[in-house]
Amino acid sequence: MIYTSYFGRLRDLSKSGIEAISISRSVPTGFAGRRIMELAPTWAMLKMSDEDYDRCYEQILAKVDRDELVKSFEGRNVALLCWEKDINDCHRKRVGEWLREGGYEVEEFQTERQIQDEKRKEEKRREEAAMMAQRQVSMWEILSMV
Repeated sequence: MIYTSYFGRLRDLSKSGIEAISISRSVPTGFAGRRIMELAPTWAMLKMSDEDYDRCYEQILAKVDRDELVKSFEGRNVALLCWEKDINDCHRKRVGEWLREGGYEVEEFQTERQIQDEKRKEEKRREEAAMMAQRQVSMWEILSMV
């Protein structure tokens, strides 16, 4: 399986038996994992507008052989890492999309606790939606009596 994540999850990835691979220009002190510099934005790109950054990053992706990249993972569970905690602020989101466009399965890594928290939040949203629907019915019943 291919995951995306950020360096703050190194310990969780290690506990899960997932190989950490950097796709950033720099790495945390002590990081000894593999680095794929071909997927790292240039330093100059970090100063660009979002539009220019996106255009340049598409050019970077166009130069990478997606199938050869995935083949290099040799079927291992890997996580492509960078620095940004929020995937929406990071190039790893685009890397994941690019890999999915090629038919590969990619997910943002989550700990078991995060998965359970998301399930609880979703359950609570469903319960609140059901309560709101019930309240609307009650309001309509009241209005129809008037």
